Amino acid sequence: MGDPQTRLARSDRTIHFGEFLLDAGLAIGCYVLAYRVRFVAPEFERFLPYVLITLPTMISVQMLTLVVCRVYTSTSTRMALW
Repeated sequence: MGDPQTRLARSDRTIHFGEFLLDAGLAIGCYVLAYRVRFVAPEFERFLPYVLITLPTMISVQMLTLVVCRVYTSTSTRMALW
């Protein structure tokens, strides 16, 4: 059937990948929503192309920062500021 350690490691990676996707989705939603809250309808429509152009760069930098800070690893190896 398979080694229990291998199955555990695989499920651990799946959980971290799910967390990564959830964080990316939340970051995308919050980035667009922040512009929507800041600007009313006519102004938001004018800024929407800018939002969509900068979205990949902003989300990539945010997600890369989370990966570099080891947010998606086990708790004993995470970076901490305190």
